[in-house]
Amino acid sequence: MTIANEIQKKVHELPPLSKSASRLMDLLDNEIFTQNEIARIVETDSKLTANVLQVVNSPVYGLDRKITSIPEAVDHLGERMILSIAYESCTDDIYKKSLCGYECYADELWAHSLKTAIASRWISFFAVDVLDADICYTAGLLHDVGKSVISDYLAESDVRFDEISTEMGLNYLEIEMEVTGTNHCETGVEISKKWDLPSRLTQAIGHHHHPKNSSTEHLALVYAVHLGDMIAMMMGHGTGLDSMQYTIDKDYSNHIDITEEDLENLKSKIEMEFKKTVESLMNSHK
Repeated sequence: MTIANEIQKKVHELPPLSKSASRLMDLLDNEIFTQNEIARIVETDSKLTANVLQVVNSPVYGLDRKITSIPEAVDHLGERMILSIAYESCTDDIYKKSLCGYECYADELWAHSLKTAIASRWISFFAVDVLDADICYTAGLLHDVGKSVISDYLAESDVRFDEISTEMGLNYLEIEMEVTGTNHCETGVEISKKWDLPSRLTQAIGHHHHPKNSSTEHLALVYAVHLGDMIAMMMGHGTGLDSMQYTIDKDYSNHIDITEEDLENLKSKIEMEFKKTVESLMNSHK
């Protein structure tokens, strides 16, 4: 069996997303929804209910009274935080482990994905055409999920990645392909199919390093995640060996009308939202 086939087999052995996380993603993908619909999904999941109430009543939000109602909690937290709580709570074994193949410590993949999600959402406001900010956030959370599976196979290789990069002139995505017969984008697409994710999320996962290869209708979304990914790495949240080993597709300007000054101004907003989100999520584990 080839390494690529072993990786595909490993993907099929992954547990499914929790029903609540899956239903939330489907709901948010429809773009037209109410907070009551989100609340009803949360209320069907006792673990998610407990986590949501733990977060909303944490000192981070500084409320002057205890919240015991899920609809009220959803109103305070918003759909992005609810999705983050749901997704994080059912993917610990994927996002919280160390990635030996990338020399990436535990929690670094989650931190990178969260910062990419936040950056992608902010970038969506600069889209040439209307782009759903919350879909960009969701796509950013998911974009690097393939690394969780492919990492072990990279670690088992005796290849020195710095040497193969220099000698063969390959970027990290090409190195993954050379070593395993696949890469984290292709592996992420397989996970997306396993989880039955909406097609536009699959496009962002599969093409976030080469957005021009995505389908025409999803180009703006994929470019937003492409830029969000690069910004997260530039702000110090990468995933180890491959951080800053990719290039920005200059065609992003056809879809995202953003200047270098805009990007600089966004960094402080991204960092503030990131810190608050991380602190909030930490309270769901107490």
